[in-house]
Amino acid sequence: MDPPLSRNSFGNFFQAATVILSSEERNGHVGNLRAAIRKINNKYVKKLQDHTQHLDFVIDASEKVLKQDVVPFNFTSLCRFPIYEMDFGWGIPCGLVGLACLSRTLLYLLTPKVGME
Repeated sequence: MDPPLSRNSFGNFFQAATVILSSEERNGHVGNLRAAIRKINNKYVKKLQDHTQHLDFVIDASEKVLKQDVVPFNFTSLCRFPIYEMDFGWGIPCGLVGLACLSRTLLYLLTPKVGME
């Protein structure tokens, strides 16, 4: 990773890409989201190493969600994650059961074992 993380770092790396849309906007959602994701680059990671800046972002975003100024939509991709090759102690899985949906605004992207149907 450039810049490299501290030797004391561990765990998962998480960062939100935020897009704020007006009520009139109907098109361009994907483009806005892609632009927000592109902002998470090496330069941004260097800024994250200043822990107070990241903490300020998290606090500000949390306050907006609590005030309902922002409706969060979360998604994650497991498409390149080798989930079908993992041995969890009882062998390699032959399939994958759907993940429990905890929220209406949470989406998981998964690749089928045999490809697209």
